[in-house]
Amino acid sequence: MDGTALAPADRDKELQRRWEERIQQESGETTSYFDPAAFEWVHRDQIYATERSLVRIDKNGISVTVGTEDEEAMALLGARVEVGFAKAAMAIRASTRPDAYKLARHHGSVRRGTIRSPKLARAAAARGFGPGTLLEARWDSRSKMLVGLKPRHVKGEERAVE
Repeated sequence: MDGTALAPADRDKELQRRWEERIQQESGETTSYFDPAAFEWVHRDQIYATERSLVRIDKNGISVTVGTEDEEAMALLGARVEVGFAKAAMAIRASTRPDAYKLARHHGSVRRGTIRSPKLARAAAARGFGPGTLLEARWDSRSKMLVGLKPRHVKGEERAVE
């Protein structure tokens, strides 16, 4: 086919196809390389890191995420800990007691740990920290404990129903 029997648009497409075919035949195999320096490499600790520490309570226990602002609290992960409750706060600190809870690191996580204890979750709920509670926490360097504060109720706003 010489392309004279085609409409102008189809003729242009046919010429383009032939041109591309010729280039491919004459140029041979093409290999692409990528420069690793052109990429921003992201690591697991960067993705999951948060500035603020968080304490989350669910029916199975308590999860802790240590924020980048609270580096000293990293010592709690993997350690034996005690959990304390006050009216509007909850605290976690290291313990030497043999019956203390274990704040086990999450598998594959650098900054997260969990105390798996439904009994502890029920004790927390009895003190006003029920399942679904999420507390922003901060490290108290003087007392050497991670303290999660309940959000303050702002006058005029409705409280969330649990």
